[in-house]
Amino acid sequence: MRHMLLTRQLNDLERNTIFDDIIFGLDVTTLQMFDEIVDKCHDLNTLLIRISTTKSKLLVDNKRQSDGYKMLKVLDIVAENMDKQTDAHISELTFYRRFAMLLDFVFSDLDMTLDDSETIAEATKMAQQQSVQNVTSCFGRKIDLLLRIKDLKVGLASNEWKKTKHLYNQQQSKNFRINCSILNELFIRSSGKRNTISTLLPTDIAHLDSFKKDSEDII
Repeated sequence: MRHMLLTRQLNDLERNTIFDDIIFGLDVTTLQMFDEIVDKCHDLNTLLIRISTTKSKLLVDNKRQSDGYKMLKVLDIVAENMDKQTDAHISELTFYRRFAMLLDFVFSDLDMTLDDSETIAEATKMAQQQSVQNVTSCFGRKIDLLLRIKDLKVGLASNEWKKTKHLYNQQQSKNFRINCSILNELFIRSSGKRNTISTLLPTDIAHLDSFKKDSEDII
């Protein structure tokens, strides 16, 4: 294994403490709150009323920093934009700004940060270094958005998008390659404890893609 990994990756294997205390997913109370709000909700106004009413109750109870309140803020923003027409001529930056607004609430009190504006994915550089002899010529791929742990060069997921439909396949291919590199790095850093990541990729219908490292392959 030492012949296959970089010195930095071997050091991460020895430390193996970054992911030990991370808890994943929403709590049961928040999931129940979501189900109650969207259940049998057949029009947008009813949905917005339920969101506003529940948010007000949480504010009265001083629960503005709770997962439930953050979930409601995200749901509120998404719902408000459901019936708005999208201008085909707006910029890629405008699309990103709307998306990043949601993530700001999701990660507001977590040790995570959003790196945008053509940032470098270090995992892609490490992947290149593992497959070439001259590592000095390697460079990381630039991407639109990288989710990473604060104060560390640990990427968690990347995302790319374009406003024009004819670039969907090209951007998705880049997304797949970069996220596979990130997953491989996470797998190494956590000694195999973290073998799955998910990312939202752009298509006509939004969908969530999951990457899982199974033995030597990623599926």
